[in-house]
Amino acid sequence: LLLEKSCNELNIELDYAEKLDHANSSTYLYVTDDEGDMVTGVNDMGIVDCITPAFLQDKLDVINEAEVVVFDANLSKETLEWLGENVTAPIFVDPVSVSKADRVQNILDKIDTIKPNEHEIELYTGVKVADLEKAKEAACKLIDLGPEHVYLSLGSKGMVVADKTQKPTFVPVIPT
Repeated sequence: LLLEKSCNELNIELDYAEKLDHANSSTYLYVTDDEGDMVTGVNDMGIVDCITPAFLQDKLDVINEAEVVVFDANLSKETLEWLGENVTAPIFVDPVSVSKADRVQNILDKIDTIKPNEHEIELYTGVKVADLEKAKEAACKLIDLGPEHVYLSLGSKGMVVADKTQKPTFVPVIPT
């Protein structure tokens, strides 16, 4: 109810959101250090187990009418691969963690935009991000595996942005 109220206040439409009586909304909390890097996190993501190909099948027309479809690797590998094969709208993905990043390995060529961190990109490319040049190399190698755009998060150091049409660019963190 609190989440629904907040969405309404922010003009976020919930016309196609489905309420499941037996499950709570997902929750994620993380703690960062003084440089903005995550130290620890806890979550309750059990509801994502309900998001299966069968659950999504009758929603596919609505999904494909979207300008962009955003999901993360908390979904099961089966569901992610089904989305990769059936979604025609541009797909944006956050791998979420090294332990879940391999769930999108088989659909990298279906992804428009991906935002891995330095550990997740190493899983995909085999390139260990030890410095900025290696980060740029890893981003280019990931582009070669399929995604149109890569936003490689380097935590408190910034980000490397790459796509198929230009050389990778480093974007530093803007101090606040």
